[in-house]
Amino acid sequence: VRAELSAYSTPKQNNTQMNGDEDKENALEGYERLLQMLDIAQDRHDSIKANDTLEYIQSMMDLGELHYQLGNMEQSQDMFMSVLKQLLENNTDNGGSIMMMVAQSMHSLGSVHARCGEFDEAYRWYEESLRRKNEIIRESSNSESINSYHFELGKTHNALAALQTMRGGMQWREAMSMFQLAERHQLHGHLRDDGDALGMEENVVTKQILEKLTPHHVQSIVNIRFNVGKLLQQHAQYDDAVDTFRDALDLARLDVERMTTDDVKDNGTYAAVGHPSPFERKNTVVELLVQIADCHASAQNFDEAAQAYEEALGYHIFFRRWKGNSDESIGQEASVLPATFSATNIKIDIENATTMEAAIRSNLAHALAHIGQEKLGLEHYEASLKIKRQIGGSEHVEVAHT
Repeated sequence: VRAELSAYSTPKQNNTQMNGDEDKENALEGYERLLQMLDIAQDRHDSIKANDTLEYIQSMMDLGELHYQLGNMEQSQDMFMSVLKQLLENNTDNGGSIMMMVAQSMHSLGSVHARCGEFDEAYRWYEESLRRKNEIIRESSNSESINSYHFELGKTHNALAALQTMRGGMQWREAMSMFQLAERHQLHGHLRDDGDALGMEENVVTKQILEKLTPHHVQSIVNIRFNVGKLLQQHAQYDDAVDTFRDALDLARLDVERMTTDDVKDNGTYAAVGHPSPFERKNTVVELLVQIADCHASAQNFDEAAQAYEEALGYHIFFRRWKGNSDESIGQEASVLPATFSATNIKIDIENATTMEAAIRSNLAHALAHIGQEKLGLEHYEASLKIKRQIGGSEHVEVAHT
C-alpha cells in the first residue's frame, strides 16, 4: 500500500525497478535530485539569522522532509522534533497556521516511525495529528484556509488507513471507508452540501475541477485511489480494483495533459520541497497502467493484461521523448496524449532504455505467451534481457530470471 506517510509525500518509483536505478535521461529525478535539493535547503536554512521566525521553522520542516525522502530517518526525526520544540515552547501565536505546522510535524514523525516499522508509535503520532487538525477546523473562522485544512486532514486519514492496513489492525472494508473519507476531505470545497462533487460523475474529476487543483493536490488524491485499488487487489476484488485504478489514471492523465513545454524543461529545483516533479507526474500514469495490467493478469484475463502492459510500455517510451504541450494546446477538449499503442511498433532504444521498460516488457511477454503470441512475447523477453544486461551486468539476478 502506498502510504503517503509524509506530510508532503510524493509518489514513489515503481518497485519493479532493479536496485533503484534511475533513467539516465532524468538524472536529477531520483537520489541526485534530492541531494541537490537538500544542499539548497540547507544553504537557505543556514542563511536565516533569526531562529525563532516561521521562515526558519519552515526551513527545518523542509530539511526534515528531504531527509525522510532520502531515507535518513534519524536526521528527519531530529528536525521534526526540533520544529515541535520551537513551536510549542517559543511561539505564543495559537493561530490556525501555527497549529497546523504542529500537526504537520506530528504527522511527519508518524511517517518516520511507520517507515521504521514502529507502527504503535506511528499510530500515536498520527492520532494526535488527526485530533489537532480536527480541532483547528472546528475553531477556524478563516474561510480562505479551510480547504487547505481539510486537505491536510485527508492526508492523515489516508496515512492512518494505510498504516492500519500494513499492521493488520483494521478490517479491509473499514480501511476502505477511511480512504474514502480521506478523499472527501481532499476534495472539500469541490463538494455540494449533499456530498456530491461539483462536476463529478462516478468519481471522475473533470478538467474544470482539475484546473483548480495543484499538481501536489492531484497526486495526493491519486495516492488515495491507488491505496484503495491495491487494497481491493489484495482481496482478489480485481474488477473493482481495475475500476479504481482507472479512476486514478484518468486524473493522472488530465494532470499530465496540462503540463507545458516549460514544465517539462524545468528539471532542477522546479517545485517546492516534496511536490511532484514532471517526471514523477508522468511516471504515475505508467505505474497505474502497470497496476491495471497486474490485476488483469491475476484474474487470468491475459488479453486485457497484454493490452494494459502495451499501453504502459508505450507511454513510458513516449514520455522520454515528450517535451510537453504548447500553451495553445492546453485546455483543448481532445486529448494531447496518444490513445493506444501497439506492441509490434514499440522498438528498443538500448542507450535510453530503463529498468522500468525491462520490467514492463517482461510482464508483457508473459501475458502474450498466455494468449498464443509466443513469437511476439519472445521478442519482448529478449529486449528485456538486453536492457537488464546493459544496466545490471550479466551476473545480475534479474538477468538470470529473464
